[in-house]
Amino acid sequence: MTETDTLIPEIDGNIFQLAEIQQRAQSVLGDLSEDQLNWKPAPARWSVGECVLHMLETNVGYSRAIEEKMGEARAKGKLSTGPFRYGWFSRWFVGLVEPPVKRRLPAPKTFVPPPRPAKTGDVQRFVESVDRIAEMNRAANGLDLRVKIASPATKLVRLELGMALKLLGAHTLRHLLQAEAVTKEAGFPGPTQPGERP
Repeated sequence: MTETDTLIPEIDGNIFQLAEIQQRAQSVLGDLSEDQLNWKPAPARWSVGECVLHMLETNVGYSRAIEEKMGEARAKGKLSTGPFRYGWFSRWFVGLVEPPVKRRLPAPKTFVPPPRPAKTGDVQRFVESVDRIAEMNRAANGLDLRVKIASPATKLVRLELGMALKLLGAHTLRHLLQAEAVTKEAGFPGPTQPGERP
């Protein structure tokens, strides 16, 4: 398939969700100061910035693995327009991550936010990582989405390409909603006024 061909329904659905995530991210994160990014509602809870850094680490890590596997699939001529059926484990695993949150999950060590304050530039990098995921979805159109990818967090988890792409959208939305909830907490700092020191 070429870029001008019609997107298969699941890829089209992923891209639609990612566009909504981008709009929500701009609305929630676009004007936050570094003071607001790094405010924590409680010592054991994540700040907005930690949510952003976690999403960024996860998106970049998975994107590398997915792009490598897509390159291999394309080189081997593994093409298909589906429809695709996925294994129970992949469906269960993605279901754990999808909002609404059913249970809290510890972040894998690979994707724990780095121990530094978040900066406004991290928000832009996160937005760019979502753009990259949308482009990967377009590039995956026409590939056999059943090819397996090992999770960059643990080799014990292997997901089909189609489910890995779905996972990234679901995971990003989960933590974007978490970040949005932090901005609605009592005590969340107001915007810095012009001339005011943060």
